[in-house]
Amino acid sequence: KQFQTFRGPNWRPIKNAGGFFMLSDAKARAAKPREKEYKLGAGEGPYLLVRPNGRKFWKLKYRIGLKEKKLSLGSYPVVSLKKARMLTLDTKTRLAEGEDPAEKKRADKAALRKAQANSFQAIAAQWFESRVADKSAGYQRRTKITLNKYLLPYLGTRPLAEIKVSELRDVLEEPQSLGFIDSAHRARQVFGQVERFAILIDAAEHDISAG
Repeated sequence: KQFQTFRGPNWRPIKNAGGFFMLSDAKARAAKPREKEYKLGAGEGPYLLVRPNGRKFWKLKYRIGLKEKKLSLGSYPVVSLKKARMLTLDTKTRLAEGEDPAEKKRADKAALRKAQANSFQAIAAQWFESRVADKSAGYQRRTKITLNKYLLPYLGTRPLAEIKVSELRDVLEEPQSLGFIDSAHRARQVFGQVERFAILIDAAEHDISAG
Protein backbone atom coordinates (compact mmCIF):
# COMPACT_ATOMS: atom_id res chain seq x y z
CA LYS A 1 0.00 0.00 0.00
CA GLN A 2 1.53 3.28 -1.08
CA PHE A 3 1.39 6.26 1.26
CA GLN A 4 1.44 9.74 -0.23
CA THR A 5 2.11 13.07 1.41
CA PHE A 6 0.26 16.22 0.45
CA ARG A 7 2.57 16.87 -2.50
CA GLY A 8 3.22 13.31 -3.60
CA PRO A 9 3.18 12.19 -7.25
CA ASN A 10 -0.61 12.10 -7.41
CA TRP A 11 -1.25 15.03 -5.10
CA ARG A 12 -4.07 17.40 -5.88
CA PRO A 13 -5.99 19.75 -3.60
CA ILE A 14 -9.28 18.58 -2.18
CA LYS A 15 -11.79 21.37 -2.61
CA ASN A 16 -14.09 22.19 0.24
CA ALA A 17 -17.06 24.47 0.73
CA GLY A 18 -14.90 27.16 2.25
CA GLY A 19 -12.69 27.49 -0.81
CA PHE A 20 -8.91 27.77 -0.77
CA PHE A 21 -7.70 30.62 1.39
CA MET A 22 -5.50 31.04 4.41
CA LEU A 23 -7.66 30.88 7.51
CA SER A 24 -6.80 33.32 10.28
CA ASP A 25 -7.57 32.95 13.96
CA ALA A 26 -9.87 35.98 13.70
CA LYS A 27 -11.89 34.31 10.92
CA ALA A 28 -12.10 31.11 12.94
CA ARG A 29 -13.40 33.00 15.99
CA ALA A 30 -15.88 34.99 13.92
CA ALA A 31 -17.32 32.00 12.05
CA LYS A 32 -21.05 31.81 12.82
CA PRO A 33 -23.25 28.71 12.63
CA ARG A 34 -25.52 28.24 9.63
CA GLU A 35 -28.48 26.02 8.92
CA LYS A 36 -26.11 23.40 7.57
CA GLU A 37 -22.54 22.64 8.61
CA TYR A 38 -19.85 24.19 6.46
CA LYS A 39 -16.08 24.27 6.13
CA LEU A 40 -13.52 27.03 6.26
CA GLY A 41 -10.32 26.10 4.47
CA ALA A 42 -6.84 26.70 5.78
CA GLY A 43 -4.64 26.51 2.70
CA GLU A 44 -3.25 23.03 2.14
CA GLY A 45 -3.58 22.24 5.83
CA PRO A 46 -6.55 21.62 8.11
CA TYR A 47 -10.04 23.01 7.64
CA LEU A 48 -12.49 24.19 10.26
CA LEU A 49 -15.86 22.43 10.30
CA VAL A 50 -18.57 24.70 11.72
CA ARG A 51 -21.71 22.86 12.84
CA PRO A 52 -25.25 24.26 13.18
CA ASN A 53 -24.98 24.10 16.99
CA GLY A 54 -21.99 26.46 16.83
CA ARG A 55 -19.32 23.91 17.70
CA LYS A 56 -16.16 24.00 15.59
CA PHE A 57 -13.79 21.15 14.80
CA TRP A 58 -10.49 20.88 12.99
CA LYS A 59 -10.41 18.23 10.26
CA LEU A 60 -7.70 17.17 7.87
CA LYS A 61 -8.12 15.40 4.55
CA TYR A 62 -5.32 13.28 3.12
CA ARG A 63 -4.90 10.45 0.67
CA ILE A 64 -3.30 7.04 0.84
CA GLY A 65 -2.88 6.01 -2.76
CA LEU A 66 -6.12 7.16 -4.35
CA LYS A 67 -8.21 6.75 -1.20
CA GLU A 68 -9.30 9.94 0.53
CA LYS A 69 -9.32 9.84 4.34
CA LYS A 70 -10.12 12.24 7.17
CA LEU A 71 -8.46 12.87 10.50
CA SER A 72 -9.93 14.80 13.42
CA LEU A 73 -7.48 17.22 15.05
CA GLY A 74 -9.69 18.43 17.90
CA SER A 75 -12.18 21.19 18.63
CA TYR A 76 -11.68 24.93 18.30
CA PRO A 77 -10.67 26.96 20.32
CA VAL A 78 -9.30 24.19 22.57
CA VAL A 79 -6.99 23.39 19.66
CA SER A 80 -5.78 26.69 18.25
CA LEU A 81 -5.08 27.38 14.59
CA LYS A 82 -1.35 27.28 15.34
CA LYS A 83 -1.70 23.92 17.07
CA ALA A 84 -3.83 22.55 14.22
CA ARG A 85 -1.10 23.48 11.75
CA MET A 86 1.54 21.82 13.96
CA LEU A 87 -0.58 18.65 14.05
CA THR A 88 -0.83 18.84 10.25
CA LEU A 89 2.96 18.94 9.92
CA ASP A 90 3.22 15.95 12.26
CA THR A 91 0.66 14.10 10.13
CA LYS A 92 2.66 14.82 6.96
CA THR A 93 5.77 13.41 8.63
CA ARG A 94 3.97 10.24 9.68
CA LEU A 95 2.50 9.81 6.21
CA ALA A 96 5.98 10.11 4.72
CA GLU A 97 7.13 7.37 7.13
CA GLY A 98 4.36 5.04 5.92
CA GLU A 99 1.93 5.44 8.81
CA ASP A 100 -1.79 6.00 8.42
CA PRO A 101 -2.62 8.55 11.18
CA ALA A 102 -6.34 7.76 11.25
CA GLU A 103 -5.72 4.03 11.65
CA LYS A 104 -3.10 4.71 14.34
CA LYS A 105 -5.55 6.91 16.23
CA ARG A 106 -8.23 4.22 16.00
CA ALA A 107 -5.81 1.56 17.27
CA ASP A 108 -4.68 3.79 20.15
CA LYS A 109 -8.28 4.40 21.21
CA ALA A 110 -9.03 0.67 21.10
CA ALA A 111 -5.95 -0.05 23.21
CA LEU A 112 -6.98 2.62 25.72
CA ARG A 113 -10.52 1.22 26.00
CA LYS A 114 -9.10 -2.25 26.60
CA ALA A 115 -6.68 -0.98 29.22
CA GLN A 116 -9.47 0.91 31.01
CA ALA A 117 -11.74 -2.15 30.95
CA ASN A 118 -8.95 -4.27 32.48
CA SER A 119 -7.73 -1.69 34.99
CA PHE A 120 -7.52 -2.61 38.65
CA GLN A 121 -10.33 -0.14 39.38
CA ALA A 122 -12.67 -1.61 36.75
CA ILE A 123 -12.07 -5.19 37.83
CA ALA A 124 -12.29 -4.28 41.53
CA ALA A 125 -15.73 -2.79 40.83
CA GLN A 126 -16.84 -6.02 39.15
CA TRP A 127 -15.43 -8.06 42.03
CA PHE A 128 -17.18 -5.89 44.61
CA GLU A 129 -20.53 -6.23 42.85
CA SER A 130 -20.11 -9.99 42.45
CA ARG A 131 -18.54 -10.97 45.79
CA VAL A 132 -19.06 -8.19 48.32
CA ALA A 133 -22.37 -6.48 47.54
CA ASP A 134 -24.34 -9.21 49.34
CA LYS A 135 -22.21 -9.03 52.51
CA SER A 136 -23.04 -7.04 55.64
CA ALA A 137 -22.99 -3.24 55.54
CA GLY A 138 -20.02 -3.19 57.89
CA TYR A 139 -18.00 -5.55 55.71
CA GLN A 140 -18.81 -3.53 52.60
CA ARG A 141 -17.78 -0.31 54.35
CA ARG A 142 -14.44 -1.74 55.51
CA THR A 143 -13.73 -3.10 52.04
CA LYS A 144 -14.50 0.24 50.40
CA ILE A 145 -12.21 2.02 52.85
CA THR A 146 -9.39 -0.39 52.06
CA LEU A 147 -9.86 0.05 48.32
CA ASN A 148 -10.30 3.81 48.36
CA LYS A 149 -7.54 4.58 50.86
CA TYR A 150 -4.80 2.07 50.19
CA LEU A 151 -5.20 0.59 46.70
CA LEU A 152 -7.16 2.63 44.15
CA PRO A 153 -5.21 5.92 44.50
CA TYR A 154 -2.01 4.12 43.51
CA LEU A 155 -3.09 1.18 41.34
CA GLY A 156 -6.57 2.10 40.11
CA THR A 157 -5.70 3.09 36.54
CA ARG A 158 -3.09 0.39 36.03
CA PRO A 159 -4.03 -2.65 33.91
CA LEU A 160 -4.32 -5.35 36.55
CA ALA A 161 -2.35 -7.91 34.57
CA GLU A 162 0.59 -5.49 34.34
CA ILE A 163 0.91 -4.68 38.05
CA LYS A 164 4.21 -6.02 39.34
CA VAL A 165 5.03 -7.49 42.74
CA SER A 166 7.34 -4.53 43.42
CA GLU A 167 4.47 -2.06 42.79
CA LEU A 168 2.19 -3.84 45.25
CA ARG A 169 5.00 -4.02 47.79
CA ASP A 170 5.63 -0.27 47.51
CA VAL A 171 1.92 0.45 47.99
CA LEU A 172 1.74 -1.73 51.11
CA GLU A 173 4.91 -0.27 52.61
CA GLU A 174 3.24 3.11 53.26
CA PRO A 175 0.65 1.94 55.82
CA GLN A 176 3.23 -0.45 57.29
CA SER A 177 5.70 2.40 57.80
CA LEU A 178 3.01 4.34 59.70
CA GLY A 179 2.36 1.38 61.97
CA PHE A 180 -0.92 0.35 60.31
CA ILE A 181 0.08 -3.29 59.99
CA ASP A 182 -3.47 -4.63 60.03
CA SER A 183 -4.52 -2.18 57.31
CA ALA A 184 -1.61 -3.24 55.11
CA HIS A 185 -2.49 -6.89 55.67
CA ARG A 186 -6.13 -6.19 54.81
CA ALA A 187 -5.09 -4.32 51.64
CA ARG A 188 -3.00 -7.30 50.52
CA GLN A 189 -5.96 -9.61 51.13
CA VAL A 190 -8.35 -7.41 49.16
CA PHE A 191 -5.89 -7.08 46.28
CA GLY A 192 -5.49 -10.86 46.21
CA GLN A 193 -9.24 -11.40 46.15
CA VAL A 194 -9.61 -8.98 43.24
CA GLU A 195 -6.75 -10.67 41.39
CA ARG A 196 -8.15 -14.17 41.88
CA PHE A 197 -11.49 -12.90 40.59
CA ALA A 198 -9.65 -11.48 37.58
CA ILE A 199 -8.09 -14.88 36.91
CA LEU A 200 -11.57 -16.41 36.81
CA ILE A 201 -12.72 -13.91 34.18
CA ASP A 202 -9.48 -14.24 32.16
CA ALA A 203 -8.27 -10.73 33.00
CA ALA A 204 -5.12 -11.94 34.79
CA GLU A 205 -2.96 -15.05 34.86
CA HIS A 206 -1.65 -15.26 38.42
CA ASP A 207 -2.02 -13.75 41.88
CA ILE A 208 1.03 -11.62 42.69
CA SER A 209 -0.20 -11.01 46.25
CA ALA A 210 0.63 -14.62 47.12
CA GLY A 211 4.32 -14.00 46.50
